[in-house]
Amino acid sequence: MNGVSVKSTHVRFIFLYKKPNTTIMTVTLDDSTIDSALLKGVDTRDLNQWLTASIKDQGYILHDIAIQLVGDEQLLKANQAFLSHDTYTDVITFDRSREHRILGDIMISIDRVVANANELKISVDKELHRMVIHGALHLCGYVDTTQAERSHMHDLENNYLSQHPNCSTWNIDSEKDE
Repeated sequence: MNGVSVKSTHVRFIFLYKKPNTTIMTVTLDDSTIDSALLKGVDTRDLNQWLTASIKDQGYILHDIAIQLVGDEQLLKANQAFLSHDTYTDVITFDRSREHRILGDIMISIDRVVANANELKISVDKELHRMVIHGALHLCGYVDTTQAERSHMHDLENNYLSQHPNCSTWNIDSEKDE
């Protein structure tokens, strides 16, 4: 797959996006809504520091996370191929962690990021960060199979979003009805 990788010490963003009925393409940083939001929302230095601190708070050390932004159809194919789930989803993680060192991949559907942001009436930037921390929590061992588990993860997401230098006033629950 072709992609653009924005490297930092511990976190790598790989932008892959497949528009419907096209071949896989790189997300370009032009004036489209999605690309402008991504350009504004991705500061890999802040992201690296935030994820390092969040993961450390969970008792782990961040070794390496590759974050792939893909389209719905690409994530569906990965869900089918690797997890035998025939459903659309917003985030999939592939955990290769060893002992207390977090190592893995987080695949995020940019289509879901935009749709969720519109539904929740929040910025794409906020929703992207929520999905990143959601994936990181999965790499730390959290699951969200039951309502209680989903609620606990949601509380943790809001807690860590409040600690991000650019997200400190973000609480997804408080913005749903604005």
